[in-house]
Amino acid sequence: MEQASMRVVLSDALAHSGASSLIGTRYQGRGTILMLHSIVDDTKPYLGQTLRCSIKTLERSLRWIRDQDLDIVTLDEAVRRLSKPQSRNFIVLTFDDGYRDNLTRVLPLMERHKTPFTVYVPSRILTRDLDGWWLGLVPLVRDNETVAVAAMARSFITRTFHEKQAAMTAIGRWVFEDGRRIAELAPTFARYGISTAALLDEEAMTAPELTTLAASPLVTIGAHTLTHPFLSQLPHAEAAHEINACKIELEALLGRSVDHFSYPYGAAGDREAELARHAGYSTAVTTANGTLFPVHASAGHRFALPRETLDEHDTRGCLHCRTRGVYRFLKSRAGAPAANYRAAV
Repeated sequence: MEQASMRVVLSDALAHSGASSLIGTRYQGRGTILMLHSIVDDTKPYLGQTLRCSIKTLERSLRWIRDQDLDIVTLDEAVRRLSKPQSRNFIVLTFDDGYRDNLTRVLPLMERHKTPFTVYVPSRILTRDLDGWWLGLVPLVRDNETVAVAAMARSFITRTFHEKQAAMTAIGRWVFEDGRRIAELAPTFARYGISTAALLDEEAMTAPELTTLAASPLVTIGAHTLTHPFLSQLPHAEAAHEINACKIELEALLGRSVDHFSYPYGAAGDREAELARHAGYSTAVTTANGTLFPVHASAGHRFALPRETLDEHDTRGCLHCRTRGVYRFLKSRAGAPAANYRAAV
């Protein structure tokens, strides 16, 4: 929360001072892909988890985009526009993981605004054949005043909101260091009476629900691997199977081509980009900050497209900074000019 507040203050200052527009002369590019996950009525029960954004924030952001005279387009249209110098600037809206609220909350909102969007789905979430560990973290720390994670050999005091957020961050970082640790959380969840399988049933779409969502002309369904692993930590054959088989399973279910891919956790490098290209996808998106430049339409860059997270705490100033490439600039040591820009994975 403190980091979010600092980001908001900095972003608003940069936007109001005109500094973000100045940075944007080199970093704005032609368009921005915004990344979201789950859309809820109230984010407070989720302890500030960045995977959650409120419906009010999303709708407010849509109004801001329209006020900026930016078009909201599909991924296919985004690639076409990158190849046409005279085309209008744009926004692409993407949602990862296949949450049921993408059908129940997002689709009705987008229908009212006549707005296209993409949903990236790990195909085995539809059959509950993956580990929804990230769903279990919230009740683990929210509903307990102390949490002992045996696999970490560590205990956390989780009485205050700040302590709960700190515990979630620490556990998440521990998992990100080695994706094999996901399975090691199972005894902790069991000890505290948390069923990640039940949470998946509660929050993730089923195959019929995904089919209903995909029937909308506003919706593009993309692939997000079979089981949502850290691809960069897998052997080559396993990573290739996760990327290829997801496409095959989703296409069989939907009866149409699935042409776009998202790397789980943004865990990807040159190997994963080549695997996505070889699998037959048209684009692949990362979690790296940045906007889209004409060079991203080329085969060497379409499989490492940057995205900006649409955050619950985003103000108009934050959105201004995201679409001007300010966060990419702030994370770049050298401040490479747009002509040399390549999205990091």
